[in-house]
Amino acid sequence: MPPKVSVLTPTYNRQCQLVRAVRSALVQTHQNLEVIVIDNASTDDTWRVAQNLAAEDSRVRVFRNATNLGPTRNWIAGLEHCAGDYVKVLWSDDWIEPTFIEELLGPLQAEPGMALAFCAALVHRTDCDQPIHFFPDQQSFTPAEYLRRSLTGNMMPVSPACALIRRAAARFRLPIGTDPQLNAIAERFGAGPDLLFLLEAAAASSRIAYVPKFLTHFEAGRTSITCAHPVEVQEGYRRTREFFAVEMAGHPAMQAIKSRLTVRRWQQTVKRAFRRQR
Repeated sequence: MPPKVSVLTPTYNRQCQLVRAVRSALVQTHQNLEVIVIDNASTDDTWRVAQNLAAEDSRVRVFRNATNLGPTRNWIAGLEHCAGDYVKVLWSDDWIEPTFIEELLGPLQAEPGMALAFCAALVHRTDCDQPIHFFPDQQSFTPAEYLRRSLTGNMMPVSPACALIRRAAARFRLPIGTDPQLNAIAERFGAGPDLLFLLEAAAASSRIAYVPKFLTHFEAGRTSITCAHPVEVQEGYRRTREFFAVEMAGHPAMQAIKSRLTVRRWQQTVKRAFRRQR
């Protein structure tokens, strides 16, 4: 039997977008999956919509928090319900192409030490579609290369929405270290735990697989936290990169990055990257 994939869809007040997201998961060419919808105490009709989706397809399981936990704690709660061998996070205002799971799962199955695979994405704005994370000549990254690019802000993903991750490597963290501002942003906006989710999976991976196809779609609407609170979101990512660089300084991949640079050059490179994210 093919491995089971858990599609985790946290949601809050997304009654209009939730159906599109969930149905994009249900029409995957890889059919051995479950869709975990966890409603963070929505005040609109989101919960009713989620229940209707579960009634239509037994692969959809729905849960609702009694009170709003904030985004990150909602993700943590949802992850606890995921029983698959792999996890795909699908935000409720996004959607995926029918071959997303099949194409990202292939390299993960071929290499047991590989924990993370990701693809290119399209960001849909009112006036244009923007391609992101597109590396046409790339099929994989070493952990050192992936982390170097991510820490220096070089077009790498900050959200797990374009990734498929081995369940054993999937973890949302809260709190993150002892930085009060970072944790305040993480609690309120979720900016930081999502990036750390990817960084830690990359550090745990023998290689990182990449599929140079636009298999993920992001909607840049008014309800998107990234669009509504850009300053706080970018500050959360800046502080998360700094936290990860310090905490994981002894990791072989980080040592490989630093070995290519003098200590002074490494410090300057990381500081410049952090400044660019402000």
